Amino acid sequence: MPPVTASYEIGIADLDGIGSIGVGPFVGFSTARTKKYDDFQGGKYWWRYTYATIGARGAFHFDIFDDEKFDTYAGLMAGFTISNYSYVTSGNVSGSYDYDADGGFFTRSIFGGIRYKASEKLRLFGEVGFGYSLVNVGLDFKIK
Repeated sequence: MPPVTASYEIGIADLDGIGSIGVGPFVGFSTARTKKYDDFQGGKYWWRYTYATIGARGAFHFDIFDDEKFDTYAGLMAGFTISNYSYVTSGNVSGSYDYDADGGFFTRSIFGGIRYKASEKLRLFGEVGFGYSLVNVGLDFKIK
C-alpha cells in the first residue's frame, strides 16, 4: 500500500509580493508485505512492514505565477515514526515462529510542489521530495 497522508495548513505570514508561509500538522501511514516465500517443507513465510508518522510541516509559497489558480511551494516536515516489523509463517515452516518488533524514530522530509485550484473548495496537488515519499499526489480541500 502506498503511503496515505493527511495534513492541514494555516497561513502565518504574508510576505507582500514575495510569497507566504504556512504551517500545520501532518499524519501518514504506510504498510507493505514481501511476497510469500515457499519453505522446503511446504510452508510459507513473509515479512510485513508498517509505519505511522505524526509531525509538523512548514512551507514557503512562492508568488511566481500571475494566475491565481497555481500555487508553488517548498518546505520541510519533521516528526516521529512508529514502526512495526513482523515475520509471519504458515504451514510447516522449519522452526516456525512469529516475530514482532516495534520501534520508533525521528523522521524529516524536504518537499516541493504545485497546487492547481480546480474550484473554490478543491485543489489538485503534486509534490516531489526526499524523506517521507519521493512522489505525492492528491486533493486539497479548503475548509473555509
